[in-house]
Formats: sequence, structure tokens, C-alpha cells
Amino acid sequence: MRVKITLASGDLRRSFGFFTNDIEVNGAEYTVEELLRKIRAVNGGSLAEALIDGGRISPRYAVFIDGMNVEALQGLKTRLKDEGRVVVMDVIARIAGGWCEWQDLGC
Repeated sequence: MRVKITLASGDLRRSFGFFTNDIEVNGAEYTVEELLRKIRAVNGGSLAEALIDGGRISPRYAVFIDGMNVEALQGLKTRLKDEGRVVVMDVIARIAGGWCEWQDLGC
């Protein structure tokens, strides 16, 4: 499974450092929450620590799987199968019209 992290602002980059953008699961199945907990920053924090607030995705962020918002599915309990793509977007910056690819450090 390839995990694509897309952020529209530099907030997480400054506070967490770089995230992994490829995770090998080889047939394993995870919930969105389990996967977010596995994505680690260089300082040891997880993406889940930044995105999860009160058992849900923080209102500041939106998490999509293959174009569908996980909150419209089963939230953090949504199960991921191989080849599912996870995209994390900063909602505030999306409203302002900004996007950047995480591995594209020029944003």
C-alpha cells in the first residue's frame, strides 16, 4: 500500500518534521487510525497525534481514501485494503486554495 501524505500548509512540517510517505503492509489490513499511528515523523511523533482530536479527525484536517472523506465513511475505523491511498489535507488551506505535495518541499 502506498500512503500519500498531502498537506496544504507547513504547520506539521515545522512541528513534526518529515513523514514517511511509503508504508509496506503487504496484504495486511488496517483502520485509518492504526495507519495514522504508524506514520512517524523524524522526531518520533505520529501523524495521529496531530490529526486526531477527541476520537475524531480534527476539524482543521480532512483525511481522504481514494477521494472519499473518511468521515463520510466510518471515520477513524474505516478499513484500508491494499492500494488504498490516504490523503491528508489541511482544510483551512484548502478553503484558501492552497495545496502542496508533502515530498515536494518547495511549497
